[in-house]
Amino acid sequence: VSKDDYVNAYVTVRGAENEEDNITEVLTEIKGRGNSTWSYSKKPYRLKFEEKVQLINGGGKEKKWILLANHIDRTLLRNQILYDWARESLGGIPFTTTTQQVELYINGKYQGVYLLVEQSEAGNGRVEITEPEEGTEVSLDKYGFLVEWDDMGKDEDCHFYDDVTGQWFTVKAGFLEETSSDQYVAPIENYIESVATAIRGKNQAKIEELVDINSAVDMYILQELVKNADVGGSSFYMSKEKG
Repeated sequence: VSKDDYVNAYVTVRGAENEEDNITEVLTEIKGRGNSTWSYSKKPYRLKFEEKVQLINGGGKEKKWILLANHIDRTLLRNQILYDWARESLGGIPFTTTTQQVELYINGKYQGVYLLVEQSEAGNGRVEITEPEEGTEVSLDKYGFLVEWDDMGKDEDCHFYDDVTGQWFTVKAGFLEETSSDQYVAPIENYIESVATAIRGKNQAKIEELVDINSAVDMYILQELVKNADVGGSSFYMSKEKG
C-alpha cells in the first residue's frame, strides 16, 4: 500500500521459459513505485531480494526488479516494444532492460498482466560504470555516474538543481556512502552544467567533446518514435563512464 516502505513477502515464479528460473517462496521485499502511475487502480511495484536472482532469461542475476502495470496502455505492449527496439534495432545503447510479460497474483488475488523489467541501476549486467573504491578522490576521471533527470528530484537523498536547464537531477550511483553529498555531487553537477551551456551556446566542438553523439541520437530517435512525455524532465536516466 506504500511506495516508501518495503514489506516482507515471498515470491513464487511458475511457467518460466527456462525451468531453472522457476522459484518457490523466495524471500523478498515489496513496495509500490512510480509517480503518476502510483495513483492508478492497477499499481506498479518494486521487488528487492535478499540474494541476487535471475527472474528473466537473459537478464542476469540481481536483487532489484520492477513490475510495470501499464495501466493506461490497453495493448500492454508499448513499453515492451520500445525496449525491444532499443535492444535489437539500436544496439549501441549500453543498457536496455530485458522484459517478460507475467500474470501477477498478490496474496492469491489476480492483479492482471504486468511487465517484469530490470531496475535501472549501476551493476554488472546493468548500467556498467566504474564504481568508486575506498579512499578514492572524488573525480570524473576516477569513476562513473548514473544520474536521473527528475522533476521530483528535490525529494531524493542526493540531488541538485541545474540553473542552465532549470531542472532537478538525482545522483543514483557514483559515490561512497561516507562521502559528503557536496563532494560527490559537485563533479557531475559541473559536468552537466557544461553540457547544457555548450548546447545552449551551439558550441559544436564542446558538445562533441562532452557528449556521446551516437548514443544521444539513438535516444532521440526512440523518444520521438514513441512521443515519450517523460523525457521532458519527468524521469530520464543518463550515465557517464569515468574519463
